[in-house]
Amino acid sequence: MSSITKKPSARPARRTAAVRFRGTIYLSAPLGLRGSREYDASLHRIRSHLPGVTILEALKYYEDVDDWRRRRAATIASTQAFVFLSLPGGMIGRGVWGDLELAQAAEIPIYYLGEGEALAPRKALSFSEPDETDWTCYVQVTAKVGG
Repeated sequence: MSSITKKPSARPARRTAAVRFRGTIYLSAPLGLRGSREYDASLHRIRSHLPGVTILEALKYYEDVDDWRRRRAATIASTQAFVFLSLPGGMIGRGVWGDLELAQAAEIPIYYLGEGEALAPRKALSFSEPDETDWTCYVQVTAKVGG
């Protein structure tokens, strides 16, 4: 009887949070990513991590800022999870930060898709103190390695 042994892969394993759910996720992203290649690439990565979910893209969902302010709390609370993106360097603006606070209040799972491949769960994230003088770079998010 022969045994088969696997050769170690030359590529390191891709670390991905074990994310399993169905339904709709709310995607919050800085306005600076609207229409960018980075945003499109992030959408592709989310779809590869979460096949079969519906992505509600905040940047495209609302008619205008007033509509976003009026409906976002109820919209976020109606979704099964919240995923957010950042600008390079992990910066998020006041709008994404506010969306994140609403997701926390709604007690839905929260994930961050930063510059790496994996979705980082909320428990693996740390945030800087808000900068009230700069609403575009309001908070910096960092995903803890091995978190």
